[in-house]
Amino acid sequence: MLSRLGKQILSKPQSQIWTVLLGVARSLLALATGLTLLFTDTQTLFSGNPNLMDKSLCSGIDAANLFCLVPSSQLHLAHLFALLGLALVASGWRPRWTGILHWWIAWSYHQAGTFVDGGDQVNMILTLLLVPVTLTDPRAWHWQRAASQKHDLERPIAKLIALGWLSFIRLQVGVIYFHAATAKFGVPEWLNGTAVYYWFGSSTLGMPDWLHPILDPMLNSAAWVLAITWGTMLLEIGLVLGLLADTGYRRNLLKLGLVFHAGIAVVFSLSSFMLAMDAALLLYLGDPNWKFRLPNWWRQSILTPTFEPSNQRAVFIFDGRCGFCTRVAHSLERLDQHNRLHTRAWQEPDILERYGLSQQEVKDAAWLLLGNRRLRGAAAINAALALSTGIGLAWWFYSLPGIRQLQDGVYGWVANHRHCLKGVTPRCKEPMVECNAAD
Repeated sequence: MLSRLGKQILSKPQSQIWTVLLGVARSLLALATGLTLLFTDTQTLFSGNPNLMDKSLCSGIDAANLFCLVPSSQLHLAHLFALLGLALVASGWRPRWTGILHWWIAWSYHQAGTFVDGGDQVNMILTLLLVPVTLTDPRAWHWQRAASQKHDLERPIAKLIALGWLSFIRLQVGVIYFHAATAKFGVPEWLNGTAVYYWFGSSTLGMPDWLHPILDPMLNSAAWVLAITWGTMLLEIGLVLGLLADTGYRRNLLKLGLVFHAGIAVVFSLSSFMLAMDAALLLYLGDPNWKFRLPNWWRQSILTPTFEPSNQRAVFIFDGRCGFCTRVAHSLERLDQHNRLHTRAWQEPDILERYGLSQQEVKDAAWLLLGNRRLRGAAAINAALALSTGIGLAWWFYSLPGIRQLQDGVYGWVANHRHCLKGVTPRCKEPMVECNAAD
């Protein structure tokens, strides 16, 4: 049996373990905490926790809490660090490096925050359970599909660790829904079908004023109240059964679960809870074989660079006598898992003539050439990032009003001081690279 299990693990491609769906779930967890931190000031977030303010919380293992590492008067610095860390996690960069950071921030906020709900607890648990999965993740960005190549067979331990913890996460989420469903059977209002009426109408936890004209007619109908109350219980029982369900059933359950949590977010203003539970649902019911597709308008505006399709590789031309520029080129090469980008130093023979560039043009800025598109400076860097990663987020961000001008200004300063910046061995000094003697 163990031998058969081992063969199944070895034969499972990496692309079905470290998936884009896993990346989406991680970004949702980061956004759940990040939005709370972004739209709530430091005083409101932490002043209601006296154990943090007088540092009595900060003993034992809690001494490692992010918000215990700074004086109470400087909690805003830890607040800012947490926001930046969560933004890095949500971007998808280097899951192997950001997994522990993600859990540390989620745990720190759960322990130190004033307004902590069940979503924050789920967030803390899931980010902890995801640490072994991220530590074995070979991807540069969690938006990429892990390459399925011959070296898959050389990572059996990594696969075993990741699959084991992902299975445990599914079990944990199933337990959450099992507890949510069974606990309601001990509450009379849930059994008699009136619980939703009291929850929605609560003066402290209920729906906002603008929803009353829409939902009050339903709440005044006994049939609707009964249907929503018992429907909630039945859905949670169905979600528990999703642990053993086939792919088609899980897909439908996932859609219902996402709508269910969206409804909770609207009625009770719990957007962070919704994001955390949506991430849990993706990890619980998501199929690794599913091809995650965003709506066309989103993919075309953000995840796809605005270039005409071309069978040619894009060419990124940079200063081969600049160590910093060579470092950037090497980074792009490492990100380029789909062979979309070719980096060349402009000092290499015939480069200027072949691509119709003048020496002054290439001295002033890096260039990216693809088909009939010719981009320079910051535009070239962002387009190269978008092409090498397969994700157009950098290009979309550069295209925002004001961002283009800001990045162009920063690029101009970097270009003028590029020989003063830390780099690596310049391309023209690398073995087997021929460059013109005179620049």
